[in-house]
Amino acid sequence: MTSEAMPPFRHTNMVNFDDPAAGARPLLADEGRHRLPGNITTRLREMGAACNDISLALAAAVLDLVRYTDRYELDRASDSETSLGTTEALIAVTASHIDSLTRLYADTAAVYAVWACEVLDETVRRRPIKQPEYLHIAAVDIYLLTGVHLPLVQIPVTGDQRIQQTQLHNNALDATYRLLAAAIDEIRQPANIRRDNDRTKAVTVEPRFAMLLHQYATDCIQALPFAAGLCE
Repeated sequence: MTSEAMPPFRHTNMVNFDDPAAGARPLLADEGRHRLPGNITTRLREMGAACNDISLALAAAVLDLVRYTDRYELDRASDSETSLGTTEALIAVTASHIDSLTRLYADTAAVYAVWACEVLDETVRRRPIKQPEYLHIAAVDIYLLTGVHLPLVQIPVTGDQRIQQTQLHNNALDATYRLLAAAIDEIRQPANIRRDNDRTKAVTVEPRFAMLLHQYATDCIQALPFAAGLCE
């Protein structure tokens, strides 16, 4: 039986549901929507909703893969060749679907993170907020030029009574950014890089990288209403 040699799934591509970076995240709050240009808030909310949809689809696909893998073990134990062949096919198709969703998630979250980061940065610098131009940025651009496309943004600490809330937002931004930097360092390992004419497929992208891009974008948009209030 050829099925003996087939690995049930690639463990490195599984989603850890205990990871705080997993799952859907809040969108830009109504308070932030009133303090930013309408076209910016609409786009940020659309991007956040799209990332949530892909994140939930990815989680569902992973659960399917776990279910098929469990069935695979049962089929092997019962020596059911017909069922085993079907389960192998389901595992292969679902694993491919997870890979596609992961890349879609990473690319969508990359645009969202760059937009949210730039809008927050313009806000804390008290500059006029303009619509970011990075509509076609891909995840590969983030790990090639992280500091250029996605810098760490911090809200200036003032001497008023809101210093504690400022520090809470800054700590959240810093913590996620550190995790994102570590994930990027992992992606840059030689084992994860391969030759491909399509630069967006030249590296192995893990779900955690996409999740952290999504989380950093969320940290930025959650800090936006507060930062905008400070700068009024």
